[in-house]
Amino acid sequence: MSRTVLLIHGAFAGGWIFARLGQRLTEAGFRVIAHDLPLHGKKLPADGGKALGRLSLTDYLSDLLAVTVRLDQAPIVIGHSLGGLLAQQLAALDRARAAILLGPVAPWGVFPATTFEVLSALGLYQAGSFWDRTLWPDWTIARSYSLDKFDQDGARAVFDQLGPESGRVLFEVMHWGLDSNHASAVDARKVACPILCLAGGDDRVCSPGTVRSIAHRYRRHATYDVIPGLSHFMFGEPAEPLMVDRIFGWLAENRLMP
Repeated sequence: MSRTVLLIHGAFAGGWIFARLGQRLTEAGFRVIAHDLPLHGKKLPADGGKALGRLSLTDYLSDLLAVTVRLDQAPIVIGHSLGGLLAQQLAALDRARAAILLGPVAPWGVFPATTFEVLSALGLYQAGSFWDRTLWPDWTIARSYSLDKFDQDGARAVFDQLGPESGRVLFEVMHWGLDSNHASAVDARKVACPILCLAGGDDRVCSPGTVRSIAHRYRRHATYDVIPGLSHFMFGEPAEPLMVDRIFGWLAENRLMP
């Protein structure tokens, strides 16, 4: 049984978001890898991050595959938001012993469940040709829809740690119908490991309906659950302990504890 847990963060973030969850997993006896995706979680190069804007989701996946092949066994993978999509892709490549998806981004072919999610994707066009640029986090958007469970000071403290993201990656996941490369595709038929799909009850970015649709793709392998009061950022929110308890409960139910 794998004792290694690979933590995959979402867009604009880094491995730092898993500080508390990673500590709990370590205390439980797991080896924890809180991985930073390429050009995330660290100071950008002198070009101001232009290189990041050229990266594809396939580059992120290749980076994660390089991490997993160095391990003796496929790890348990926990992915948040965009990291939840990458976790699904690892599972389809048989590089996950189990996968826990926290407010995951949907793979190619899964339609958004709410009007808000559709409008969020269309809103990217306000940035112009965003698909070949590096995009920086927007305070108003983050405060309203991702950091909405924090007080003002708490939200600002989190926001100040966020970094830029590849516009190409956001195009590939939010406008997948226009991506001829199908970078966000997951072959659900090849997923054979247990999967926990956790939605935040108040998450508008990756809504419970969308997360339910993701779980449906993996049928008997997937468990779907909703954490009341949880929004999209999840980590540091008042309902985070409920999420962590559900994660550990599911790991125990599936005999995945060390």
